[in-house]
Amino acid sequence: NIPYETMGLDRIARLKQYLASFLRHNTMRKLMNFLHVEFQILRQRDRVGGMPYILKVESTNICNYHCPVCYENRKKHDFEGARGYGRMKTDDFRKIVDELSPWLYRINLYGFGEPFLFDEIFDMIRYASDHDVGVAITSNFSTVDQNKIDRILDSGLEHLVISIDGVDQRSYEKYQVGGDYENVLRNIRMLIQTKKERKSRYPLVAWQFLITKHNHHLQKEAIQI
Repeated sequence: NIPYETMGLDRIARLKQYLASFLRHNTMRKLMNFLHVEFQILRQRDRVGGMPYILKVESTNICNYHCPVCYENRKKHDFEGARGYGRMKTDDFRKIVDELSPWLYRINLYGFGEPFLFDEIFDMIRYASDHDVGVAITSNFSTVDQNKIDRILDSGLEHLVISIDGVDQRSYEKYQVGGDYENVLRNIRMLIQTKKERKSRYPLVAWQFLITKHNHHLQKEAIQI
């Protein structure tokens, strides 16, 4: 079980992340839509009018890891008639942004796949950023190099969540099957160093530690890293 205080801190962290996007990208039009939608939800309306102000978009469902829960869900795309594996076309993403950006505060641009496997992700982030929409990505951060890190910073990415579910290779690969713990740490250090050199505030970087039966006893050690 997850300790209550840990759950509380997680909720506070998430609220801070969304609040940052809200304040950074707020307009009167977005605010009025937000209040309109939330008022109807508060009134428990069966149908809620208004436009979405936070969007979840999966740029790809392809991944280089085989994490048990996520991988089992991705395997459902293997059989005939399923949607299969693929990548969103940049033009399709731009159409979504063109239509919805006047109301959007943030796009969570990730799903079952690893976003940084394919280069079109940088164009997607930049396009949303140029339309005053914050972008958040969750990544295992195993496929990046200095060039990709430069492109991440150039893209305007607002929030980067890096999934690391262990404190060493042994605990890490228990869940993140196929991963290299030290490689991910090197990539994070490279990102932080490049941010410092550029004096860049964004992306805000967070460590996501998914608690399982294999690592629940390592929470305090993870906090100290």
